[in-house]
Amino acid sequence: ERASLIITNTIAAQRVLQGRFPALRDRILCMPDGSDLDPIDASTLPRPSRFCIAHCGSLYLDRDPRPFLRAAGRVRERLSLGPDDFRVVFMGAPTRVGGRSLDDLAAEAGLAGMFEERAAGTREEARQLLRESAMAVAFQGETRTQVPAKVFEYVAFPLWLLALVGTESATADVLANSDAIVMDIDDESAATHAIETCYRRFRAGESARPVGWDGRFSRARQAERLVAELQRLESNAMRWRTP
Repeated sequence: ERASLIITNTIAAQRVLQGRFPALRDRILCMPDGSDLDPIDASTLPRPSRFCIAHCGSLYLDRDPRPFLRAAGRVRERLSLGPDDFRVVFMGAPTRVGGRSLDDLAAEAGLAGMFEERAAGTREEARQLLRESAMAVAFQGETRTQVPAKVFEYVAFPLWLLALVGTESATADVLANSDAIVMDIDDESAATHAIETCYRRFRAGESARPVGWDGRFSRARQAERLVAELQRLESNAMRWRTP
């Protein structure tokens, strides 16, 4: 109650706090996280020879990749793709889902020989994977008020962003009105269609533009908003103190 400003980093968290403390509603603002990278133009990177879908970072226990893997497997089967055409790479700490390895789940989904679980590396190594990829995938867990930090890396790269986060989530709020492909994590039919559509566009010679092409996800831009709010508070305080 003594705070002049209460900051959340997602709109969903802002709504929760405003609902819990309605008398403080006007003091509760959202200042989203952001990307440290400027959007990268596809023309500045070598064009990938195959369609690679990347997931960079930890796959937390409440995020289930199985519907996505099955969708990717359907695209591989439907288009008769081989390892030189199509690949899925998960880079991060070793993960087991339902007691099974990602390699086993990928093979079961029809991606044997086309899936790689890559060990966690440096941020630069993760960014290099994104430079070599045509699509990135993000998942939303059971907690809907947070945004996976990896999303703010993805938006800087010229790739299609498949956000399996649900339409009622903090990530969906952040990506609203952007080029990101947002859908429910278990909508295999829609994910299959999205992956196939992007693959066909890739093979036709098209490159995606970064989801953050217009700078909307810049961390610096959010910092400027915060500084402006602090200056407003300081100005109000100075007027209050002036006799």
